[in-house]
Amino acid sequence: MSTTSRARAGSSWSRTDHITALLCAAAGLLWALAPNPPGAQHYPPTMVPRWLILAAVLCGLTTLLLRHSRFRPGWQRVGAAVTFTLFAVSGGFVFELLGLVAVVPSATDTATVLLRGLAAVSALLFLRATAGRGSQSWWGYAACALPLPYLLLKTYWALGGQHGFMQAGALGSLFGAGLGAWLAGWGTVLAALVAMVIALAQARGWGSRSVRGLLTGVGWFGSLLLVSAGFPGVYGVLLLAFDSTVDSPHFVTGWVLPVVYGNFALWGLALARSTALGGHRGGRPDRADH
Repeated sequence: MSTTSRARAGSSWSRTDHITALLCAAAGLLWALAPNPPGAQHYPPTMVPRWLILAAVLCGLTTLLLRHSRFRPGWQRVGAAVTFTLFAVSGGFVFELLGLVAVVPSATDTATVLLRGLAAVSALLFLRATAGRGSQSWWGYAACALPLPYLLLKTYWALGGQHGFMQAGALGSLFGAGLGAWLAGWGTVLAALVAMVIALAQARGWGSRSVRGLLTGVGWFGSLLLVSAGFPGVYGVLLLAFDSTVDSPHFVTGWVLPVVYGNFALWGLALARSTALGGHRGGRPDRADH
């Protein structure tokens, strides 16, 4: 073993490592205290099972131990990638939160909202742990371009287009007339435009240190929302594709969900990578890229 490997094996835990371990332990404890809450008994078939969070916790704690052991760094990165995927797929707190406030017709409970929120945050922490290398500019430009399919689709719907819906006026019937429909239409269009500007600012390194710090915070928040919607949504899409016993949604046609949730997952991943790399380098893009 080289001197560098020995130093890495004996290195002390960082603050991020301690926070990540505490979140994993908190998620495991919350799962143990409420393994089958009332809301979970009425989940739709496409909802990610709660036991996957326990698998993510065990994998995450093992990965943290590997990072401070004599195992090769490649195995540590594999463990972090697997843990990120497990936490991201099981971290659909956006759907749970919308169900909790009765925006979407889905039964849930406070304990499960907190549990899936811990899973989503843990996913981003493990992604950040593997962000030591890579081009922030590349990921920033990717995060700027990836919202375009979603932006174009939502703009079309906000202008009154009906292709992709199984009934006319679906936005209004799902989210209520007036403000609810406007937020689901033009509100999401504006949010996508803001996210594109933030990603471009990260890629170009715009702004002072304080502005870049603000962009980092907003970038993590946006990544949290996108990852917590995209990866569980992709799970649901795959389940619909391969399990004939699961009923498809009755308000959109078959191509909409793969496009939207696949877009969210890739967009969230790119934004998170760009934000993580910017945080490691003080918010500045790679000099070699400019």
